[in-house]
Amino acid sequence: MAASSTPNTKPALFQDLPFAEAAARTEHDGRLLLVDAMASWCMPCQMMDRNTWIDVKVVDWLQQHALAIQIDVDAESEVAKRLNIRSMPTVIAFRQGKELDRVVGAKTPTELIVWLEGIMRGERNVDRLRAEVARTEGETGAKDIEGRLDLARALLLAGELNAATEAFRWLWDHILEDDADAHGMRVMMTFDMGTLAESYPPARQAFTVLRDQTAERLSTSAREDTQRADWIALNRALGETDRTIAWFEQTSTRESISKLSPLAAYGLEELLLSLKRWSDVAILYPDPMAWLKEQGARLTVEFPPMPDMTEQPDFRAMHVQMYRDSAARVYAVLLAAGRDVEAGSVAEEARRMEPSGEMTLALVSAACETGQPRPEHWTWIDAPEVRDLADCESVRKRLQSSEASA
Repeated sequence: MAASSTPNTKPALFQDLPFAEAAARTEHDGRLLLVDAMASWCMPCQMMDRNTWIDVKVVDWLQQHALAIQIDVDAESEVAKRLNIRSMPTVIAFRQGKELDRVVGAKTPTELIVWLEGIMRGERNVDRLRAEVARTEGETGAKDIEGRLDLARALLLAGELNAATEAFRWLWDHILEDDADAHGMRVMMTFDMGTLAESYPPARQAFTVLRDQTAERLSTSAREDTQRADWIALNRALGETDRTIAWFEQTSTRESISKLSPLAAYGLEELLLSLKRWSDVAILYPDPMAWLKEQGARLTVEFPPMPDMTEQPDFRAMHVQMYRDSAARVYAVLLAAGRDVEAGSVAEEARRMEPSGEMTLALVSAACETGQPRPEHWTWIDAPEVRDLADCESVRKRLQSSEASA
């Protein structure tokens, strides 16, 4: 059972107070100050707004023990910087001006209350996770990889940087031992490793050793498998993406680039996009139509309901938006690479698979981003199903500006 929440509004349990005033109100009265740092565009934040923050048990608990506020990190960037917010959502608990603990990522009502009750007992999230990992591994006799990853991230948040470094190093060495499919998990954890390396020199030294060992294996092996993705991800974590670009530019054939593993290609693509090297991105798509049809097949996937959720996430809408964004990106980089015929086929297939005005606007907007306006784009956005959409006028202005710059 949950209370109601009006879409696009702050959940009712949050006080409409600036952080400084909320902190002053709770400095002497013994209540917790709970801060939810979020962003309007953040899907996990939206999930918490629609489920966790309106749950009756959560609302009752916070009304008894805390004053709760919500800050939008984009609207209150100075407060977000002062609170060292790096990911959203981040929920922080204070007592009398002192931070007690913080958690990152969407939490269900049950998960949030478990954390809050732990705080009342003087228990931090990192302490609870240590105990859970020890108990799980004691009962099963196997390493709890997911639990250890949660613990490593909690150690980073808690400021136990040496322990976090050792935890991430252990995971890097052991995460694939029982599950080769966990490679994606290892690559994704390099984002946390990058945060750690940025603030803690011993971590940077340790992760540099991992990167250099990976580079050595690449130089002596004819097979790259997972190692190229690891190397690219570690370069990003260390802030040394120039090494990746140098390798990319020195690679003897573009054919070898196009045959990278999906994870390696993803890391390279994100880097090239950040540098606006649009035509180079197209190299990663030797057969864009096959890739697009594979992406389109995911639009029909059915998702089981998630437990402890009052309102189920609209995974269908999420996948549709991801499809629009990815199809538009590939269309645009193909145009930038002079592969107009293939780009046209991609646009036609994308609009067939997802025949919405929003899909059309995404294609035109991406083409403008890469400086590739085409005369037919005006016909596309003047179509009846497109021209009355709320975002059409802004895309129209982008198209005018792109044509003027071309």
